[in-house]
Amino acid sequence: MSEKKVRDYLQTPRSLTVGKRYLRPVVLSDSKGVYLKDQVRHPEDRQIIWWNKRGTNIQNSLHWLEKNIKNKINELGNIHLYIWLGTCDLTTKNKDRTISLASQHLDTSKNLFENLKKFKLLLQPDPNSKITFIEIPHYSITKWINHNKKSPSEDRINQDQELHQQIVNLNS
Repeated sequence: MSEKKVRDYLQTPRSLTVGKRYLRPVVLSDSKGVYLKDQVRHPEDRQIIWWNKRGTNIQNSLHWLEKNIKNKINELGNIHLYIWLGTCDLTTKNKDRTISLASQHLDTSKNLFENLKKFKLLLQPDPNSKITFIEIPHYSITKWINHNKKSPSEDRINQDQELHQQIVNLNS
């Protein structure tokens, strides 16, 4: 979808949903969620609960949710949990504000996928809640480096291809 189409869509008036809400929408994310939350304008979208933490990875988020899920469901009622994690597991931010591939190991995607499956187990005791995994958006190491006014090395260009493959593997 082009940027113009997205802007047009976002400016189209939306009607409020009528009826009783059975599930409270909750987004568990890293910094992507922080940026998205800042864009929320519609009153209905403001009902979304955001559990965002910059730089968090799947393992840390899983650990946090294990400790807090019971209290959060007691507080909010039944939830529809949207998991939007993975970028901080695939790349690391360097001291010079560039990013690089966290691991070139072939099992990286497989290991992350196994950890993501554990989120489903956390919600099993509450059958009235739902979980949805949001795909990791494709992003580029070299474009990030260019955005920060640096020039990417040949190694980082190669890492871009590996990153793309890891994202495809995780999203499938």
